[in-house]
Amino acid sequence: MITDEITKELANSLGALLESLDHEAPSKVLELNSRAESNNYFRELTSISNSLEQYKKKEVGLLYIGFLGSYSSGKSSTINSLLGIRGSKNERATGNNPTDDHITLITNDTNVENVFTFSKEGTIPIRTKTNFQSEFLENIVLMDTPGSGDPNIIEEIVRDSLPLCDLIIYTLNSTAPFTTIDSPFLIAQQDKLKDIPLIFVLTRGDEFRKSRSVELTQENFDFTKYQKELQVIINRISETIPLGEFKTEDFILIDNLSNFNISELSNRLKSLAKKNSENLVILHNHKLNYFRKEIKRIHDYFLALANSKIDNCKILIEKAEDNSEYFDDQIDVSKIKLRSLWNENVQVFSGIFGQVENSLQRIKEDIEIIKSFKDSGDLLSFRQKIRKKIDEESAFLASKIIRELESQVQVETLDLKEKILEAIDFQSLSISSQNLRDETSFKHPLNFPYNQETYLNEAFESFRRKALSDYSILKDQLKTFKKVLLAKRPLDPTNDNILKYREALRVVMDVYYQALEMYNSAVFSFEVRTIVGELGLASEFDKLEASGISRNKYNSETEKELSGNYEEFSNEFLESIKQPESGLDEFEQDLINSSPDFSFHEELNSEVVDGNNFEDDQINSFISNVFNNLITNVQAQLATLRSDIIKLKKQRRIKYLIAIFVPFVLIGLAYVFKNYSHIKMSTSLLTNIGIAVIVSIVAALIIRAFDKFEKLRINRIEDFKKQIYAIHNSQADELLKNFKEQNEARQKEIASRIKDKWLQNEEMLLSKLEGTHLHNNHNSIIAFKERLNKLVNIYQNSVSQFNQKVLSLFNSDKSHLEKIEIVASAIKQDSIEPSSQLLNKTLEEILSVKEQIEKVEY
Repeated sequence: MITDEITKELANSLGALLESLDHEAPSKVLELNSRAESNNYFRELTSISNSLEQYKKKEVGLLYIGFLGSYSSGKSSTINSLLGIRGSKNERATGNNPTDDHITLITNDTNVENVFTFSKEGTIPIRTKTNFQSEFLENIVLMDTPGSGDPNIIEEIVRDSLPLCDLIIYTLNSTAPFTTIDSPFLIAQQDKLKDIPLIFVLTRGDEFRKSRSVELTQENFDFTKYQKELQVIINRISETIPLGEFKTEDFILIDNLSNFNISELSNRLKSLAKKNSENLVILHNHKLNYFRKEIKRIHDYFLALANSKIDNCKILIEKAEDNSEYFDDQIDVSKIKLRSLWNENVQVFSGIFGQVENSLQRIKEDIEIIKSFKDSGDLLSFRQKIRKKIDEESAFLASKIIRELESQVQVETLDLKEKILEAIDFQSLSISSQNLRDETSFKHPLNFPYNQETYLNEAFESFRRKALSDYSILKDQLKTFKKVLLAKRPLDPTNDNILKYREALRVVMDVYYQALEMYNSAVFSFEVRTIVGELGLASEFDKLEASGISRNKYNSETEKELSGNYEEFSNEFLESIKQPESGLDEFEQDLINSSPDFSFHEELNSEVVDGNNFEDDQINSFISNVFNNLITNVQAQLATLRSDIIKLKKQRRIKYLIAIFVPFVLIGLAYVFKNYSHIKMSTSLLTNIGIAVIVSIVAALIIRAFDKFEKLRINRIEDFKKQIYAIHNSQADELLKNFKEQNEARQKEIASRIKDKWLQNEEMLLSKLEGTHLHNNHNSIIAFKERLNKLVNIYQNSVSQFNQKVLSLFNSDKSHLEKIEIVASAIKQDSIEPSSQLLNKTLEEILSVKEQIEKVEY
């Protein structure tokens, strides 16, 4: 017989838990004898332990199949069909009423030793029937259960017997499937045994015959009707049992009378009974999951009950936890009050320092207005008028220059066209480009658009007003700063509020003392003494007395920890402001002694911007471009003309050659003919040659008289002139057009150049002010400004450092809370800890019971 070691370990672990609970302390803590729910869970756990003891005896290789179903559902008939015993002596009884009141284990006689140990008597006895020699039962044990809707019987079957099964088959009558009798079992199965596979067997499949006159076969099976009815059944089950998730493959239809699908059902069960590792692991894991889930459910209950006892025990400790909970709550309350107190003081001191900081900042901002004239808003306002004039005049002058440029370009272009045509030599058919173009430059006077003397006088007057205003600002801010120093702000108001803060700290400390009084009145109450007495701790508890506490001691420690450095901070501040105090006296005396004079006016030389011209080489660049284009074109056209004249000369030459040589050729041919034909001629050879010469001369003269070469040459030259003139006009017009198209951008660029030049001239005019007596006086004012600013910065730094140190008494929440925690811990240690330690002993006893429960492994 092969059994499973994991099951043994689980059974042993559960047995160990039951044994550990059978002692006085666990019984008392878990109320096994006094609480009905605990007693029921203990008995249920004992029942699971008994099931596990049976299951661990189970042969691993046997497949246990539990058959369930209401009476008349076809359960027994299905077993008879699977075993092939219908009509034999071993046939299971069938009928419309319940036929069994016990559970029967059915298997081959070879498996008797593995199933007889499950036999028992009780509310629902378990009997064995092993007088079979069936191939189907070789590795299978069928568990036939009573067909009853009694909830108590269903609960016992589900709890004690079905956990032994590896598979559950539930039979339903297809003529009346899933009635109210079926619901209790399926609900219990889904709740308790969901991990065990479940197959629904629908009996009386002949209801789905296509033809009622023919026996049910696969060919006579109405599959469409079955599918529709099956979906109705699944929906009905799912509505009743929302925990379930059932699919069509969980159902199989059979008919016991015609053995329809019996072999399919048998093969399906046999396949699960095969002794292979995969089947064994799957089926066994289903069982272990069930036992573990049930053990966990009960285990969690006892664990929760132990935790509940721990919580109840903390009711005892809760009076002492007014030591750690209520008192700690009061610490939190005090922290809130302290944070609020610190926040209030941060706001108060931030306001005090903020007022001083604002005063100093206003002084710095006001004297910051004192700047050099060139960097001041006064000059900006003055120059805006001048620059507006420069903008307008530069734009106007640029427009004028563009018009002049355009006019000059047109003149130069026209002149250049005429010069190029005049430079052509029609005898040699060539052109000399030298000396045809002169370098052209463009100049235009740039007169500063504002009267220079007027400009300098207005600038000087603006400068003088600026100097007077700056000196007045300097004297006013000196007085303001002197008031701040004499008032020794922010020291005096800070001292007053520090005293108020220390008084508020003592009020916060009263929270701890009130918490101690409440603790003493609660933890030593009659109720607590009664509960502690039941645990046997009364004598020790009576020895504890709430000791008095030294309020002055803890108040002094708290004040020292949270504000003890203030006197050091204030002394450092007084020391740090001595330097600006002495420096301010010296500054005031120097300012009085060097009072500047702004009443006189100086003569300024304004001739600094004469002789300025706007020069531009764009005409030269443009004319050069026009010249290159025209010359290139003329040279190309002259090459064509020369080629045409050469052709005319060649034609005339050929005519003269023909006139000269044709007579001689004819005389020669006649002479040859005479010699070979023996014809006698009256003239000699020389005479013939002479005749030929005369004929040639006459012919040449005739050709010369009718020669048109010169006329053709003159006509060709005239055509050339017209062509060149047209091309020059076209090219010149195109270039001029391109030039004009760029005038808008060119005008902006010229305006920008003129504006820059005039702005430079303005800067040169302004530079004349730098050497004046007024400029030197204003420089001394700027120097005094820097000295005053330095003194303000020194004082401001002292105030800032003092501010940071004072605010550190309130801003360092984490550090201060740690300090208050130390004080609170000291109070707690002296007044509360002893009683808390005593009550914790009780808690340890309950925790030990909880540990025993937690040791169970499942």
